[in-house]
Amino acid sequence: MELETLDFSSLPIDVTVEKIVAGGFSACALLNNGRIWTWGDTAGPDLANGTLLGRPTRNGVVKSPGEVGLIEPCIDISCSTYSCLAVTASGGAYSWGDRDGNALGRMSDQADSEHDSLDAGTPTEVDGTADVVISRGALSYTNGGVVTERGEVRVWGGAQWKGGIGAGNEAAEVVRWQGVPACYACVDLLLAHRHAVLLFRKQGATVLI
Repeated sequence: MELETLDFSSLPIDVTVEKIVAGGFSACALLNNGRIWTWGDTAGPDLANGTLLGRPTRNGVVKSPGEVGLIEPCIDISCSTYSCLAVTASGGAYSWGDRDGNALGRMSDQADSEHDSLDAGTPTEVDGTADVVISRGALSYTNGGVVTERGEVRVWGGAQWKGGIGAGNEAAEVVRWQGVPACYACVDLLLAHRHAVLLFRKQGATVLI
């Protein structure tokens, strides 16, 4: 295996990479200033359905990391084969990439009149998340999920290729569960194609789940 060094030399000396995530075709880096840089194959599964890099660039494989045009700093990132997800410092959830399988969590993706005009490659807020503060996010295949500051979990996607944990939802919808005491709240999640792992933490007795 031949390793290649990524070029982050244009960053200021006090800016460092805090986290790197990779999907099937692209990768994202979260910097300590909250900015996101991406690189990889712009097309992914299907260029017609949106670029995976979340920024204007040439088609094909882009080896040079470049900044995603999100207005505010981010605190979490995730990548899958079909999409990318960013959680902003103010608690927003933004997706971009390939719209297949409802992977972006945007209801407008299913409207024929808007399908051609929607820029899936532009980071856009996930439908069904604007009314809550998001703390964590995760992706797998065409599935997406987020954790809210109240300990809720909302999922979307998985509408193609034998479905998935996203239940085919066009927008993020609340997951209901049983058997978890009310004093525990979800604080993190991991997604796979047909299952998820949730991390719960014991809170005060007044926490709502």
